[in-house]
Amino acid sequence: MNQPEFLEYCKTILSNFGLAGVNVSFTSPPYFDREKYSKEPVTVQLDVSRIPSMENEIPEGYDCNVHELLIPGGKFYLNISNTYESDGTINPMEQDTVTFFTESGMKPVKTYKMVLSGSSKSVNRVEVGVPHKFEPVFVFEK
Repeated sequence: MNQPEFLEYCKTILSNFGLAGVNVSFTSPPYFDREKYSKEPVTVQLDVSRIPSMENEIPEGYDCNVHELLIPGGKFYLNISNTYESDGTINPMEQDTVTFFTESGMKPVKTYKMVLSGSSKSVNRVEVGVPHKFEPVFVFEK
């Protein structure tokens, strides 16, 4: 999902401030049908037949844009979590993502646990007084 027009726009805006890139990038990609984002009715129709290919395109698009816009030593924070499939199996998005970015030349440097307050299909649990679900936030360095 690399969008060259957006990348060029970002570079132009940065150059207007005399910057060649950014120190930090943070994102949390969509989980498509795995998570409900609000109580509002859905206003965008998603072509669900494209979800498997979109899941493969998303890390590639982020990787390209992150590499282009991060300065050397810059950090990329990525919030992504394994989720349950409808058949009960686990979608291994965490390991797939770490593998992808590591093989792309990003250095994994730390993982945080972001405790969740609401419902989520995340498979991760942590004790904070009582059990809570959490999603990892992976930190990579360029």
